[in-house]
Amino acid sequence: MTYSTKSIPIIIAALLFTVAACNNDLPDADDADAMALTSEDRYAIEALLDRYVEHAMKGDWEAYADLFHTEAIRMYAGPRLYEGRHEIRDHAEGLDFTFHHIDFSPIEVAGNRELAYIWWRARFETSSEEDGETVTRHGDTTMLAIVRQNEDESWRFFRVIYQWNDRSVVGPES
Repeated sequence: MTYSTKSIPIIIAALLFTVAACNNDLPDADDADAMALTSEDRYAIEALLDRYVEHAMKGDWEAYADLFHTEAIRMYAGPRLYEGRHEIRDHAEGLDFTFHHIDFSPIEVAGNRELAYIWWRARFETSSEEDGETVTRHGDTTMLAIVRQNEDESWRFFRVIYQWNDRSVVGPES
């Protein structure tokens, strides 16, 4: 099943409403201002993207996995689903390519101080060895993450959904 980028806000709303409906500890209307995202929260949430890029570029999969909540779920379009920080780390450690460039552009950040989402576009370049040749791939994806604050008030990825817009092969290189 393929979704257009127009369907992502609908998916976001559905996820947030589902989480809100299951949460018995929702704040009263009087507490809404206290629950609103602050500029510091928005900065911290967007900083997750910077650390995501930093750790992926270094191949530091332990630090990368630490950006995810212990009960995180990471999914792609299709059947691939990774549950929990350790499974996400193990998947990343098993990648058969190297990142050469990653560019993340945040599109929107919204939510409250307990649960928020960030929607962004990512462009990247990777390479891998295939049949003794180096193959370079360029990717363009739209990503959506539900993020949660931990008890220490640090933000972590809670649910991450990847929607591929374009993946192209450029290699093999000489």
